[in-house]
Amino acid sequence: MKATGKKKIPVIVDGEDVAAKSGSEEVEFREENLLDYLAKHAPFGWEKDQEKYLQLLKEYLDHEKPLRMIVLSADIRMSTFLMQESVSFRKFAQIMGRFIDRTATLIEKSGGWFDKFTGDGFLAYWLKPEETPDYVEFFIVRQTLLDTFKETGMDIFRKNCRNFPAGVGLSLGIDAGDAYMVTMAGDLTIVGPPVVGAVRMVSSAEKPWETVCNVFLGDTLFEDRDSLLAKYQIEVRREYRKTKEYEEQEVYPIIFHNRFLTKNM
Repeated sequence: MKATGKKKIPVIVDGEDVAAKSGSEEVEFREENLLDYLAKHAPFGWEKDQEKYLQLLKEYLDHEKPLRMIVLSADIRMSTFLMQESVSFRKFAQIMGRFIDRTATLIEKSGGWFDKFTGDGFLAYWLKPEETPDYVEFFIVRQTLLDTFKETGMDIFRKNCRNFPAGVGLSLGIDAGDAYMVTMAGDLTIVGPPVVGAVRMVSSAEKPWETVCNVFLGDTLFEDRDSLLAKYQIEVRREYRKTKEYEEQEVYPIIFHNRFLTKNM
């Protein structure tokens, strides 16, 4: 895509503000750079709404302007032991790669943005700048991710292990709030409190297959807990657990009492 004209905004290329470096306030904004960043992470079918995304995100990328989002952090429990006990390290890497590829596809099909693979999990986010998030729809995605790992990952990992440890599984941490889109080392990523919160929540999970929300999102769900339980058999609990930062922190585990949601995907 060619540049659309003169813009009084920074042009960030590999972490440098080209506009500032050139000493000129009014420079040509190179939209193709932004498109390259977005294409690596954007949800399926985003091209048809490309102009909408460009208009929205170029106001946020590398600026001191936060964007409301839901952030999901995932941790593959006992992944280090799975690697150490692997019959074939090459096969372990292939299994992990296939799972991450499948996960990224599921997230992108749901309208989410796959941020990165973290070595033993992943980070993803859903942009919600002006709308009230549909949490039930989001939980369908969450349950589908867990089912995918249970149905495809577990058996394959087991067959590649000399000794299969207890506690293998996928745990999820979720937070919501204002975060920032930035470019680092030639790629797009997100930073901010909901990222920290999601990572903290996944570390507070006491067992695999558990999903834990931080207070910003969890308290909203807790207020609707009766409706969520009656309509969808989704239970929201309020608990206090030890985390890396606090002796006791308020957290909200989410429990699915059936799997009907994923059957409608």
